Amino acid sequence: MALRLFLHAEPNPWLVLKRQVLKPLLLPAQGAYRRLRSPSGAPWRAYSALNPRMAKELDLDGRMRAAEYDPTAAVSPWQDSRSFFFSPPVGIATSLSSEIGAWHSFAYLDPTANLSLVEFLLRVPDDQYCRGRQCSWLYRRAFRNRVPDAVMDAKKKGMQSADAGHRIRRELAEIRDCLVSLDALPEAQAMLDLPLMHRCLEDIVAKVDTRTTVRAGALLLRNLGVGIFLLRLKNFRSQGASSSC
Repeated sequence: MALRLFLHAEPNPWLVLKRQVLKPLLLPAQGAYRRLRSPSGAPWRAYSALNPRMAKELDLDGRMRAAEYDPTAAVSPWQDSRSFFFSPPVGIATSLSSEIGAWHSFAYLDPTANLSLVEFLLRVPDDQYCRGRQCSWLYRRAFRNRVPDAVMDAKKKGMQSADAGHRIRRELAEIRDCLVSLDALPEAQAMLDLPLMHRCLEDIVAKVDTRTTVRAGALLLRNLGVGIFLLRLKNFRSQGASSSC
């Protein structure tokens, strides 16, 4: 019985071997390898521009271990998107995004979270997704002769915000001005790894490719948002002090 369930867990033997045997065995080794390669043994530095001194004061690595959080997971290419789809991580990001949208008078919607779409996908039989070694079977049958073969049979995966590097170049002057302002802000100096953010920007200026775009998205743009918040907080406090006088 157990063997039959094991063999029928995936649409073909290769996926059974890959997902049910190799992946569970290799994931811990991959995490250990990434931790060894990480600067100062801190894998989170691959996707966060937190100032290392603040991380040390917070005992960030110790807190991650205590919470049994694997900091290599955020940079792992072995993540299975199905686990996020069927068991989404608990967090407040979605509600915050909706509230921010409402504040600026626009609706924040996720088409992939549409209830009718999710219910339809859950009703589709598994063999309509994968058949033999052919994935996306339903999509391929529905759009064959409607979508170019080069797109239909592509093996590469798309990257979110693939044009981010070019958009950064377009707004280069404004981003540099923002970084200069953060360089002079004590709170930003304490919280952010500003030299790293500068390097990410200069890497984009030198060359836009997959590596520089991914690093800019994780280390520059995300932390620019933190920096802009700190700048606005400073201005808000200054205005409050002026009004009280």
